[in-house]
This record gives sequence, C-alpha cells and structure tokens, in this order.
Amino acid sequence: MATGPGLGPYEAKGDLHQIGGGQGGHFWYTHTRDTAHLGGPGGRMTIDGTWTLDRNVEWTRVFAHQPDTGAHTQQAHYVIKGVAGGDRHRYVNTHFGANTWVELGVYRFTGTPQVQLTNTTADGTADEDVAWDAVAFQPLAGKPKHMVVAMGDSYTSGEGTGAYSPESDRDHGESDWNACRRSDNSWPRKTLLPGQSTSLGELSDNRSATVDFLDVSCSGAKTSQLTPGDPLPWGEMGNYHEKSQIDSGVLSPDTTLVMLTIGGNDGDNFTNAVTNCYIVGVCDPADYTGKVDQAVLDTGGLIDDIADAAPNAQIVLMGYPPGQHRAMRDSRFRRPEPAGRLRPRQAESQSGRAEQGRNQGGFRRSDTCLPGPRNL
Repeated sequence: MATGPGLGPYEAKGDLHQIGGGQGGHFWYTHTRDTAHLGGPGGRMTIDGTWTLDRNVEWTRVFAHQPDTGAHTQQAHYVIKGVAGGDRHRYVNTHFGANTWVELGVYRFTGTPQVQLTNTTADGTADEDVAWDAVAFQPLAGKPKHMVVAMGDSYTSGEGTGAYSPESDRDHGESDWNACRRSDNSWPRKTLLPGQSTSLGELSDNRSATVDFLDVSCSGAKTSQLTPGDPLPWGEMGNYHEKSQIDSGVLSPDTTLVMLTIGGNDGDNFTNAVTNCYIVGVCDPADYTGKVDQAVLDTGGLIDDIADAAPNAQIVLMGYPPGQHRAMRDSRFRRPEPAGRLRPRQAESQSGRAEQGRNQGGFRRSDTCLPGPRNL
C-alpha cells in the first residue's frame, strides 16, 4: 500500500461512478453519507468535487444542472467560493427526475469563482444519490434591484393550486417522499413588485437581470422547520428531507425582500381544528387558543432569525385569509364556527405582535409588516 502525502487506499473511489447523461452526456455520482456512514470532513467515504470558472466575474447568477437520474438527495450541499464576505452555503433538493438547471443564487464574486459539491449530508445513509453534472454562470451588469425570498407554509407554497415543481411533489408514502408542493401558481410568483408590469415568477423564469427570486416554502411547515438547526427527525411533513428554510442558504445580506406565511400549523392547530370542528363536530376554542398564542410568540423569534440572516431585507409576514369564518355565518353548519375563527385570530394576534414589536423593539427589524392577503 502506498503511503505519504496524497497517497493511500482512497476507499471512496469504490463508490464513485460515472454514466452517460445529464448536461453534455456525462456526469459523476455517488451516495450521500453522514458521519455515521463514513462521511463528513475527512471521512473515509467523503467525496468533494469542485468547478472553477476560468475568468473573473462580479455579480453573477449561478446554476447547477441536475440529471434525470442519479440525483436524488433533498439536501445537496453546494459551497460557492470566491464570494464577497466569504463562502456561501446552499442546500438544494435535487430530486427533479428530469434534466434541469437549478438556481443556487446571485453572488458578488471578488475572487476566483468556484462551486463545490460534497456527498456529505445530514441524512446520508448511503441510499440517496448525489450527482456532479455541470454548473453555469450568468454574469450580470450589477446587483439585481430586487432579491426576493419566499418562505413559509402551504399558504405561500401554493398548496391546492397545481403546477407543482417535481422535486416538491413526489413519492407519497415512501421514505423519500416530498409534499412541499411549491406551485407555479403561488401568490409570491404572482406578485408585481414596484415599478414592474411583469409578475415576479415570470421575471424569474426569464432570468431577469433586475430580479432574483428563490422559493423554499413547504406545505405543512411549522415555525421550527424554518428556524436554524436540522428539523429532526427527517421525513416529517413540513420539511421532509429538506434542510430548514433558513439553513437552506437563500438568505443573505444581499436579500431585499422576504415574504412568508407561518404559524398556522404549529401545535397541529389547523389539522386538529379541521378534524374536530368540521368532521367530528365537537369544537371548543379553548383547546386551540393557547397554542395559537405560542405560535405567535414563536413567529416573533423566527422573524428575528430571518433578520439576522438577511439584515438588509424588508420582511413581510402575510396574514391568513379570514373568509372561512365569515362564510360560516350564512351556512347551516353553524356549530363548528369557532374553528373558522382560529386563523383570523392568529392573523390578528400576529398583526398585533408585529405592531408591538415595531413600537417596543420586540422585532429588531423596523420594517417588519403584516398585510392581509387582500392587500397583496
């Protein structure tokens, strides 16, 4: 056996494969591993691959290509190097099942542009594939005027509106399932930003130089699945095997706007209210209001976490639609009406919390606001 610097058995080569496919007809792949499965920094089965651009650029949009096979992990860990302020970490769900480009973000490069991808993941059990296919750089004339991030739960992701991105709606009932259901029809994508006559989603699809838009919302998400730290156990509704929304790396000091809805799923309030109030028909608001109040407090902490990661962004916490309980007033099904009040109560409580935060410094961001959906 060879010994010395740079020499040795390199066991990880036994799990590094190449195949025809993807961008350019060739890519490499291996299996994801955590430290318990010989992954992690310096791990015997750790594989890191790096792309290096052969020219200097400044503001640039970076993409990673995902092949139609051999890319399964929901937390591919990309590190973008040479960026002003230091390395930037970006975690991506790669399970599209189709040849496609995925945006990592817009970055200001001050050094040699590099993108690194590792097979180390927090959920890696040597079962999921990760692929090194291709990366692309789109140089921009300057920083986009609007750098927007959408976060939160089903009201942001667009649950029920169809046209879901394939990596966010697949394999129901299996260990690697994902039902975040990020929709092309979500309200963030329909938003018209100031000075724009084209929707945010269309501008993003056309890779506009004036706008950058990243969406990590997930149907069923709770506040704990947005805050920093791995949302264990993996596979739960609200994040599945995706990293927490803040840890995904979409937020930065470059972010100008963060839009979200959150809190309605905390304490399983929404699910339990629908079951008990509308199906069983037994509904006592006292069973829910304490959890609603806690969700409002947790939302305040989440806003502070977002402000830490995106200190220059306006944060818009949207309210939940109030129409349900109003419609119940004219319905013959009047007994479960208190359940309809839960989301309006939460919206009112969150609005009050936002106002209190602005007045008393409870939120560190003076420009945190909570408009109702009708005002969008």
